[in-house]
Amino acid sequence: MVFLEEFEAVELIGEGEERTYRVRKPQSDRTLLVHQILEDRALPGQKDLPSLLLQFAGQAPGESLRQLVEIAESDDGLFVLTEDTPDLQDLRSWLQSEFTRLGIVPTPPQKIEVEVPSTPEREEAMAAESV
Repeated sequence: MVFLEEFEAVELIGEGEERTYRVRKPQSDRTLLVHQILEDRALPGQKDLPSLLLQFAGQAPGESLRQLVEIAESDDGLFVLTEDTPDLQDLRSWLQSEFTRLGIVPTPPQKIEVEVPSTPEREEAMAAESV
């Protein structure tokens, strides 16, 4: 990831839905947080972090967006670079508090339903399961 190459990892802050590192930019001695979004870590009934970020980026005013320095995707996943403040160490908690503060209602998680075409073999298997 090109933008990550200019930073040195200082410490792992936490791991859950995201892996969060404190990083330092050697040229300026500036510290930031890098959140690597880990797939499929949202709790049941929770909206996934990428969807929350997308909604936030589309609805939040510039003052709140300044906390998000950069969002980038690579082969290693989705990365969010933020300011290094205690409230940003848990990205989901920060997003939820910002939604509340700004009066933005997060859209509920979407259920994806896939209809599988019926075949004689599938009908037999389902009939056998119900016995």
